[in-house]
Amino acid sequence: MNFLLDNNLPPRVARALSCLSKPDGHVVIPLRDKFEKNTPDIEWIQSLSTEIEEWVIISKDIGITRKKIEREVWEKSNLTAFFLVKGWNNIDFWDLAWKLVKWWPIIVDQAIRIQSGTGFLVPVSGSKLKPFFSR
Repeated sequence: MNFLLDNNLPPRVARALSCLSKPDGHVVIPLRDKFEKNTPDIEWIQSLSTEIEEWVIISKDIGITRKKIEREVWEKSNLTAFFLVKGWNNIDFWDLAWKLVKWWPIIVDQAIRIQSGTGFLVPVSGSKLKPFFSR
C-alpha cells in the first residue's frame, strides 16, 4: 500500500516510516517528493485518485474536510485519509515522530481492512481512531 504524508508533516518522518514499513511492502513518501511543494490540495488529491496504485493520505490539514471544494474533491477521489487532529499541531518534531510511529500499525491495519474512500480522525493520544467519513 502507498501512503502519502502531506506538506504539514515533516518529510523525514515520512522517510522513517517508509524504512520501517518497507519489510511489510508499504511505501511512505512526503507529498513534496511526488508533487511541487506548493501544489494545491485539489490538484494532488485529483492526481492521486487517477493512479493505478492505491494511495492513503496522512494529513494534519483538517481544512481539507472543512473547505467545501476540497472536501468534495476528497470525497469524490475515493482516497482513504487519516487526519491528525487536536494536539498534533502543538507538539515538537520528536514527539510528533514517536507518536506517529506508535499509531502507525493501527493506521496501516485500518487502511488495509476498510473500503477505499473512508476517512478517520487520529487523536494525539489514545488508541482508537474515530471514523470521519465512510462509503
